[in-house]
Amino acid sequence: MEIEVDYEINLRTFPEDLLILADNTTMLILMEYDILWPEKFTNNERYREFCRKYAKSIAKNRYSDIFDWELTLELCPKYWSTDEATFRNSVRPFRCLAKLYPYDKNAFFFYSHCVLCAAKFYYKLGLEEAPMLAFLEVILVAKSVFPNGVFDAAVR
Repeated sequence: MEIEVDYEINLRTFPEDLLILADNTTMLILMEYDILWPEKFTNNERYREFCRKYAKSIAKNRYSDIFDWELTLELCPKYWSTDEATFRNSVRPFRCLAKLYPYDKNAFFFYSHCVLCAAKFYYKLGLEEAPMLAFLEVILVAKSVFPNGVFDAAVR
C-alpha cells in the first residue's frame, strides 16, 4: 500500500510488524478521541490481542504528560494554523526524541500518543488529513524506536 502525502513514504519498505503496530496504536488512541480510524494493516483478532496487552499502558500516558501537550496545543497560537506543514512540524520532534529510547515500548506508546493527540486537535480544527498524517508519523516513530523492525523483541 502506498499513501501519498507531501512527503513520500512507501509503506512496502516497512516491516509488517511495525505497520500492524502503528495501525493498532492509531486505532486505539483515536477511538479515545472519538475519531474513526479504518484499519489498514491489522485485523480484529490482532487488534483485540493488542488491546488486551497494551491498552492499560497506553491509557496511563493519556492522563499524565499528554495533558500538558494538549494544553500547549490549545493555548499556543503558533499551532493554530491548520495546514499539513504546521501539523508535521509540531509532531516531528517526537520522532527525533523517540530515537533516544531504542527498543523501549513505553517510549513508543508515549510519543505515538503525543502525535495522535496533535492529530485530534488538528482534525477538530478542520485538517481532515490529520489522522492519516499522524499514522505515517507513528510508523516513523516505530521505526525510530525499533530500528530492527521487531516490536515484540522490545525490552520493556
